[in-house]
Amino acid sequence: MYHSKKDLQRLQYVDTVSKPVKGSQNDHFQSYDVTLSVDPYSPEAVAHIPDVQKTVEKSLQQAGIAKAADHVWLGGETATLYDTEQVTNRDQSLIVPVVLGIIGLLLLIYLRSIVAMIYLLVTVVLSYLSALGLGWILLHHGFDVPAIQGLIPLYSFVFLVALGGGLQHFHDFQYLAQAKNDAIKASRLRRSR
Repeated sequence: MYHSKKDLQRLQYVDTVSKPVKGSQNDHFQSYDVTLSVDPYSPEAVAHIPDVQKTVEKSLQQAGIAKAADHVWLGGETATLYDTEQVTNRDQSLIVPVVLGIIGLLLLIYLRSIVAMIYLLVTVVLSYLSALGLGWILLHHGFDVPAIQGLIPLYSFVFLVALGGGLQHFHDFQYLAQAKNDAIKASRLRRSR
């Protein structure tokens, strides 16, 4: 017999655990509705999801279930928020360096200057962080939102850095190239007089 319900009820942040509902096709599968004692949308609740998973896995292992981790599935809003956070963190750790590397390489090729490339990358990252911080302040203090959704920093990065910053720098490069051409033309005019 599984003791998952008792094990789940022992967790401090769990308010109630329903009676198990057996699977319609396989009565070895059991479903529990777990109500947390904290706001299910809060970062605190999301942080408890791995503990809930481990508690049920441990209960199944004690009942003699092999590969217990393969037999535990969590659902609901809090579990979805946890999964979204994990995917977003993984995506950010991949996308941010790749985008900065590509932009840095393009800047280096175009400008032929490591110092200018670093300067422009730093300004783009600072503008991203400033916009993200200002957005958080506005949401937190202006609209009383306790946290921002996990995908917002990644989307902001892509739009502000990759698109906005990149386009701004390429516009600046065209301006600099035009200024250089104008200077060359002015120099030729002076020599021809």
